[in-house]
Amino acid sequence: MNAPKKPRSLLKRIAVILGGTAVVLLGLVALWIWNARRSFEAQLEPLREDGKPVSLKQIRPEDVPESENAAVVLAQRQTSLQEFDRRLAEATAQTNDPEEIEAAGAKLASEIEASDPELVPAIRELAARPVYQPGLDYTLPPAEFMQQVIERQSEVRTAARLLQGHGLMLLANGQPDQAAADAIAIVQWSDLIGGQPLLVNGLTSFAVRLTGLDLAERLLYQGGLSPEVRQRLVALVGDEQTLVSNFQRMLDTERAFGIDSYRQLPSATIGALSGDVGQYLKQVESFQSLAADPSGLGDSAEPSTGGSLSGLSWSALHQGIVALRRVQAKSRALSILSAWQSTDPANELSVESLSLSPPTTTDPFNGKPMKLVNRLDSLAVYSVGENLTDDGGDLSEGEDVGVAPGEDDTSSR
Repeated sequence: MNAPKKPRSLLKRIAVILGGTAVVLLGLVALWIWNARRSFEAQLEPLREDGKPVSLKQIRPEDVPESENAAVVLAQRQTSLQEFDRRLAEATAQTNDPEEIEAAGAKLASEIEASDPELVPAIRELAARPVYQPGLDYTLPPAEFMQQVIERQSEVRTAARLLQGHGLMLLANGQPDQAAADAIAIVQWSDLIGGQPLLVNGLTSFAVRLTGLDLAERLLYQGGLSPEVRQRLVALVGDEQTLVSNFQRMLDTERAFGIDSYRQLPSATIGALSGDVGQYLKQVESFQSLAADPSGLGDSAEPSTGGSLSGLSWSALHQGIVALRRVQAKSRALSILSAWQSTDPANELSVESLSLSPPTTTDPFNGKPMKLVNRLDSLAVYSVGENLTDDGGDLSEGEDVGVAPGEDDTSSR
């Protein structure tokens, strides 16, 4: 008569078994998660041993006195800079023509100087300060940290546009030495923001630097610089050591950002992406090594892990090295032009005949000598660019990269 109790007893045993199994499974999952996290952190150990940052918190710079920090005073000039930016946007809203945009910038800079004569001298002075620390919060999650970086970099872009317009105005007014002060300040600003974290700041630094190099190009072709100012300008635009070291340090910060981005993922995802983590770390190291080389773009084939973080990062890193090479091409072209302008006109037209040595004479894209072409009683100097094709020094579409005289340039040597 006790038979009806058997099903209940059986169910109880099944429940006990299932409960025990669940405990075991939970334990295995916890162990797997622990191993996944441990494996992830283990891949970072070589970086730690080399003193490299492995988190955003570790890239936070030491505080500096306000007197040394260009960001502090620049922030106090934001109202004037934003007004310049707004008016320039209005003046150029209906055109994409570079000459019209430059003319609008020069005209507006003249108006700004009349209403606020201390603004440009202040921007120049700030560019010479040793550091630029805009007060970033390094405790934020990666996505929020990226957003604040993007928001803060606009002020340097605006300062560079103002200096460019001011320099063009001075050049048109026959004041090349004063215009050179603006070109020098732009390059100094590019170095300051180039020392900031993340690739997005590196790309902004390159864009700002090219603005300064464009102004330096005008100055060298039009002539009239005093020997002292010319020497300082040429030395600054030809300085690749700061350019490359900033880029390599910036990749350290980009890697720390990527590592923290991995940390934001669920543990199960991190475990599945263990190989991707290793691939990402190797990629960053590879691009850092490539940046130290005088030329080359590395492997142009995107890795097969296109949908992963390493795949997505490869494209950004590749564009970073391309941008670096474009800046190097322009810098080297200016150095070659300056050297040529100081030589005997009867000398052979070749980079070998100049008192320069590699890497200054080396095309940063293909590793061959930079190209020289007689043009408008002067000289065009160029690199073949990313497509590795010689387009005859046609710089209008950006395929070849370098310098060339304009119709209005008055000085050949």
